[in-house]
Amino acid sequence: MRRLIRFSGVRLGRLTLLAMVLLTLAVSASARGGNAANAKLCRKGGWMTWVRADQTPFLNQGDCVSYAAKGGTLTPKSAAQASCEGLGGTFGTDPDSDLERLVPGSVTLWTCNQLSVSPVALEPLSVSCTDAGGTLFSYSDGVEFVISRTTCLLVPSPS
Repeated sequence: MRRLIRFSGVRLGRLTLLAMVLLTLAVSASARGGNAANAKLCRKGGWMTWVRADQTPFLNQGDCVSYAAKGGTLTPKSAAQASCEGLGGTFGTDPDSDLERLVPGSVTLWTCNQLSVSPVALEPLSVSCTDAGGTLFSYSDGVEFVISRTTCLLVPSPS
C-alpha cells in the first residue's frame, strides 16, 4: 500500500516530495554562485597575486577566498602593480591618485604612492609604463635622490 503525504493541501507521494526537496536544494546552491576552484587559488599566499575585477587588492587570504567563492572574478595583478607593491608602494588606477596633476589633458594610467626609493629602483615601473604607452613621472618630497610618488600618464601629443 502506498502512503501519501498531505503538503499544502495537495497529496504527494514520498518520492515526489523527496524530489522537490532535492531540486530546491540544488537550485539554492547554484544561486549562490559558488566557485571552490577559484577560492583554492587564494590559498597558500596566492591571494597576494590576484586582484578583483575592478583591480582592487585583497586584504588577506580570507578576503580573497570569500570573494572567489561567491563567484567573483580573480584577475592577475599587472606587472606595474606587482612592482609598485614590491617597492612598498600603494598602487592606484583612480585618476584622483595622481597627486601632482602637472600635465594638463593627460590621462592617468596608474600611480604608485607612499614610496621611499632611489630613482634606480623605478626601472620596473618605468618599463611597465612605457609598455602601456605612457610616460612615467616621478616626484620627491624634498629628500634628494628619494622618490616618494610616481604616475604613469598618457600625455597628449602637442598640436
